[in-house]
Amino acid sequence: MFPNSDGVSMKATFPGFYSIPDSSLKDIWLSDSTLFVFDTNCLLNLYRCEDHTREDIIDVMKEIKPRIWIPFQVGYEYQRNRRKVIEESVASLNKIQCELQNIYTQNILSSGSVKPHLYNSLNEEISQLQETLKTHVEKYVNDKIAPRIASKKSIAEHDTIRDSIDSIILDNIGPIPSQDKINKIDDEGINRYKNKQPPGFKDDAKKSTSFFSNIVLQDKYGDLYLWKQIIEKAKSDNIKNVIFICDDNKSDWWFSYGGKTHGVLEALKTEICQEASLENFKLINQLTFLHESKSYLVNINISDSSLKEVEELTSISITNSKNEKSLKHQALYRY
Repeated sequence: MFPNSDGVSMKATFPGFYSIPDSSLKDIWLSDSTLFVFDTNCLLNLYRCEDHTREDIIDVMKEIKPRIWIPFQVGYEYQRNRRKVIEESVASLNKIQCELQNIYTQNILSSGSVKPHLYNSLNEEISQLQETLKTHVEKYVNDKIAPRIASKKSIAEHDTIRDSIDSIILDNIGPIPSQDKINKIDDEGINRYKNKQPPGFKDDAKKSTSFFSNIVLQDKYGDLYLWKQIIEKAKSDNIKNVIFICDDNKSDWWFSYGGKTHGVLEALKTEICQEASLENFKLINQLTFLHESKSYLVNINISDSSLKEVEELTSISITNSKNEKSLKHQALYRY
């Protein structure tokens, strides 16, 4: 036998291949040395969900407020996309309202390429049915759809959601990077993406650039910008654990095998644990974040309807991401 002269264990040598035991999760969640980091989609989801779901999520964020931090890139992407998500939410509700109203306004026979005069009796019966449905549909639209549209429009005028986020994040956000630092990450990104080194290589085809405060950002390196800043933040002496809540479900973040998602890619966990001397790094989606907060935070109670809606938001995000595996409550699967 050849003894390990450096005295380094298997787990210390290969931290990326080891999952956090369930028995340790509560202590990590409650530890003052645990940093919670949110990605952009998690913040934008607050605009996509129902009021009660948003309140549940914000309650959790308030509970862990002193331990929340976001990278500059997350803050920038959130601010840049916030208005777009609000407008998309209003447009979706308007479309739902129109589809409901079509039930009693459209000519059913004509829409089916049937000449109404050939079925006079049927046409009259359908018209009577539509008139009967009109009262019920209008009541539903007035009671359920119109208030939601009004709520979304009021947020467009005065963004109370951003007020809540601002009050939680405060100054716990990464600094604006210098152009020199951005350029160095861009140069590093060329080789990382060429070698399929995560994160961000799935965005390699992006050609667009963004400009903020006299710096030029390559949009394809957005994930790499935030990842590098998370690592720098994790090097702080008082941080031993990082939980990254991420609803970006691409395969340059998550390890999937056999149709199941097992957690963060080994390369990412190895990189941050070694460079920042972390004890634990955990990547979870927003649904798992709510499940775990419900389990480990005594003052938190997440409704089943909120969990269901966040699950649906995750499913929609997955559907819109081509060729990616389902994450949902991915904490069920491990290395």
